[in-house]
Amino acid sequence: MRQPYVDDLAARFAGDCQVLRHGSAALVELAEAKLAGESPAPAAVAKALAGLFDQPGGERIDVVVNACTHFPLLGEELAAAAPSGVRFVDGGPGIARRIESLTAGQDWAAAPDVLVFTGLGERERRVAAGLAFARVEAL
Repeated sequence: MRQPYVDDLAARFAGDCQVLRHGSAALVELAEAKLAGESPAPAAVAKALAGLFDQPGGERIDVVVNACTHFPLLGEELAAAAPSGVRFVDGGPGIARRIESLTAGQDWAAAPDVLVFTGLGERERRVAAGLAFARVEAL
């Protein structure tokens, strides 16, 4: 979770705060399973969040920024699993701006309603089935 871009965001927007970072592949899996129609187990969401709240200083967390486009899909589950009073911020708009800056100047086909993955395996096909895109492609 140490990235210069994230370090810069923390310095500019949370310079007066203690910032704890936690990446969770388990939350990504749970969000993708939810897209595929499965209900996330509350215990699995709580276990994934424990990696954040169990860090030194985790008991003082009052705001969590969802720095992954997957996590807002679990908004209700995250709120239910988190300690009372913790507020979640959807980082999606900022992530979209970052992707736009990273892909500026790339030649993208102008095709509406296309879902693009970096790979197209069984997991991606399950996720795609839960979304309403006309076409699914892999880079």
